[in-house]
Amino acid sequence: MVLTRFLNKIEAIFFILLIISIFLNPSSLFAGVATLSWDPPATNTDGSPLTDLEGYKVYYGTSSGNYSQRIDVGNVTTYTVSNLNDGTYYFAVTVHDTSGNESDYSNEVSKTINSTQRYTLTINRGGTGSGIVTSSPSGINCGSDCSETYNAGTPVTLAATPGATSTFTGWSGGNCNGNGQCVLSMNSNLTVTANFSAITTSLTLSSPNGGETWQAGTGQTIRWNYTGNPGADVKIELLRGGTLNRTITSSTSRGSGGSGSYTWTIPYSQSRGNDYKVKIASTTNGTFNDIGDGNFTITELLSGPTGTSSITVTLPNGGETWHTGTGQTIRWNYTGNPGAHVKIELLKGGALNRTITSSTSRGSGGSGSYTWTIPSDQINGNDYRIKVTSTTNSSYSDTSNGKFDIITPSSPTITVTSPNGGETWHTGTSQTIRWNYTGNPGAHVKIELLRGGTLNRTITSSTSIGSGGSGSYT
Repeated sequence: MVLTRFLNKIEAIFFILLIISIFLNPSSLFAGVATLSWDPPATNTDGSPLTDLEGYKVYYGTSSGNYSQRIDVGNVTTYTVSNLNDGTYYFAVTVHDTSGNESDYSNEVSKTINSTQRYTLTINRGGTGSGIVTSSPSGINCGSDCSETYNAGTPVTLAATPGATSTFTGWSGGNCNGNGQCVLSMNSNLTVTANFSAITTSLTLSSPNGGETWQAGTGQTIRWNYTGNPGADVKIELLRGGTLNRTITSSTSRGSGGSGSYTWTIPYSQSRGNDYKVKIASTTNGTFNDIGDGNFTITELLSGPTGTSSITVTLPNGGETWHTGTGQTIRWNYTGNPGAHVKIELLKGGALNRTITSSTSRGSGGSGSYTWTIPSDQINGNDYRIKVTSTTNSSYSDTSNGKFDIITPSSPTITVTSPNGGETWHTGTSQTIRWNYTGNPGAHVKIELLRGGTLNRTITSSTSIGSGGSGSYT
């Protein structure tokens, strides 16, 4: 009767609910655990109460239905199996009574043990712009793949690249900030947001913008600002009374760093008037354009019988020291119309020493300049002056107010002045490298980028040394 009663009992539906979890065992870094829980049977198959249940046994192994391990866990409804190495395990439970009779296996459950902790890195992209985020080691390419799981402690470096019409404005979340690379240590699940801002594309004329008076026959500078990418080149037109008067240039560079300029020599024949405007437009997308806010005036050139013409030397004008073998810039101002070209002479002790140039352009917009490379064999002296004279009317002439020195330097030097430490330059922008030099270090220089004291790239293999003791490269 006892055996029959128990067999009826164990034929009852024996349902096991398994809740399995895993964590790192403090005593063994590579051991895992599985916690099992189940609901015990309450009645026999005939509906009578189950009163002589003694306990349970947990069976498990590494292949389904083949249990190599058995644990008598007593009369409990939850048990943790520990010291499990990595792999997949299969579990079942039996019940037994006080007479030693044991039921069949319960339903089987399985658990894969992976004792290496892993955390998920999730990337969000915020703001009005667009861009992608990539990671090192690889895994994130967001873009399309914005989530990746890494082993605990893995260092991950994130880099943000804005789209062509966007800028990267910085990181947020996951202890990331600033707008450089973000370096993380994966010790928890992290969410990082890369913020991008859309760049509004525009062209804005800044000069002439209303109220200016420009003289026919003079050189004048048209200036504008831009944002975004309106195209590489612009067209400039002159309007009169709102109607096209002439195309000043069909194509010139838009400039760099958000601004551009173009020097226009106004023809002597340009009609005089006070109702002129300048229009600037992209050559590739005419929707990007701007017209001066107000009218400007083109008047007669103040020269000859209606004005005064003059030439005034401004550099060197006394006290300068120039070195043989270097390039130096001679500068002058003019008024009116002293003629289209000037002659430049070097005087020593008041007498002609040499003709630097017999003819060069007088310049534009009321000023001119000429770069003179002082011969290495030029006699040293402290009594030099420069004389600038119109080639068509010698009465328009001027000489330096004071004497300047020409000497031979002891040895040439080059000194970088910018960047010189502490600057922050952004990728995708134009930056100006500047230097000073003494003596004659040569007509050209090479510019290299170093990182950690090691060559990173050659910025340019050859560019002009500059003039007047200084040089620059954008």
